[in-house]
Amino acid sequence: MRIAIDIDDTIFPTVKKFIKYHNHKYKTSKKFKDCKNLHAHKLFNLDFEIFLERWTAFTNTDYHNLMKPYPNSIEIIKELKKNNELYIITARNKRMVKSTKTLIENHFGKNFFKRIIHLDYKDLKRDEKHEICKRLNIKLIVDDSLETVLACSKEQINCILFNYRNTYNWNRYSKTNKFIKKASSWKDVEKKIIIE
Repeated sequence: MRIAIDIDDTIFPTVKKFIKYHNHKYKTSKKFKDCKNLHAHKLFNLDFEIFLERWTAFTNTDYHNLMKPYPNSIEIIKELKKNNELYIITARNKRMVKSTKTLIENHFGKNFFKRIIHLDYKDLKRDEKHEICKRLNIKLIVDDSLETVLACSKEQINCILFNYRNTYNWNRYSKTNKFIKKASSWKDVEKKIIIE
């Protein structure tokens, strides 16, 4: 089976680390619980381009490079690879290819994933994750984005909406359906995949 996995706030606690970095570097005082949606530029009241520059700079710091993955994520993902074809599909843009590759290789080794796919804006348009999943015949996606999960479920792609310890204010969603399952840990993800 082909499985797609998101990086940020699915494998790694990226938003939490970015907030810590931003508070230190720019003397802000935001908290993780203040992040109500995935548009973090709104949390800091920043123009999107300025936010993107800061996010890109963050990916070249120790805040990013020394991030520890969520408990059990590495072991479970390595186990999944034994019988599945794994893809990373991330909303990170192409300016972050090198730092993303380094982060992934530090934890999984080289060429672990079939492909690492970065979404990128072209004239304010980009391929969305559900379109990429459909094109690649992905059967399951693990992601923290409610928007992504809802779009994928409409394409009849199985989804696991990841919300680590139910601490993400941006993806609280009470409904599930035939295509959407929720998980609050990687042990939870593993159980949901076995049930599939």
